[in-house]
Amino acid sequence: MGENMRIAVVDDEPFFQEEIIRCLKESGRKLGIRMSIESFDSAEQLRREIRETGTFSAYFLDYSLEGENGFELAQYLNRHGEHPYIIFVTSYDGMAVDAYQLDAFRFIPKLEMESRIEEAVTSIYRECQPGNRRYYILVTRDRIDRVDYRDILYFKKDGRYTQLRTARHWVSIRKSLKEIWDELPPEEFVFVNKSCIVNLSHTVGVQERYVILSSREELPISRSQYKPVRDKIFEYWQAKR
Repeated sequence: MGENMRIAVVDDEPFFQEEIIRCLKESGRKLGIRMSIESFDSAEQLRREIRETGTFSAYFLDYSLEGENGFELAQYLNRHGEHPYIIFVTSYDGMAVDAYQLDAFRFIPKLEMESRIEEAVTSIYRECQPGNRRYYILVTRDRIDRVDYRDILYFKKDGRYTQLRTARHWVSIRKSLKEIWDELPPEEFVFVNKSCIVNLSHTVGVQERYVILSSREELPISRSQYKPVRDKIFEYWQAKR
């Protein structure tokens, strides 16, 4: 991200647009973070700016925009940027679960902007500092790679191998799930059954003993793990609210 955070604010109500900008500026001053904040009244204005000048460090979006909802805009941002930081700031309290389906970084009710925007800015800034990005080190017979934790959907046992699943591809690893689990941050992953470890950041729901991922895949949860898995996902979502 560099030293300067370039932030886009998209809200078609001038009052809330100004309030979000004010909260961002106050957060920047308090935290000592340099920001370049640009505001937009519509999704199309933001798209035009991205086409002309490139992507932003973070996007603060309203859900209800004239002509297009914020989720459609978020889908566009996910397609045209690598791990965009999308924060919904909205009056629609019931939209949080839908926001997670788009891998939104935060969901902030407008009544809680004062406290929650500062926390979101702090988290984004810390994540993007050199040395703070977290990776899984992938070692095969002829190469060594690193995979950003945010790219990993899950690990799945496959005979003597374990398959690492990202949004783009599968990779075979000659390690047991237990060995892989010992290498992962336990606060970011969960065993959903004896053959599968899931990245919590890609979970969007738990239904009928299945965990649902942002990729729309449904992975079974073992009977004995159902309550611990459900509770861990809920706690993770609560921390990210």
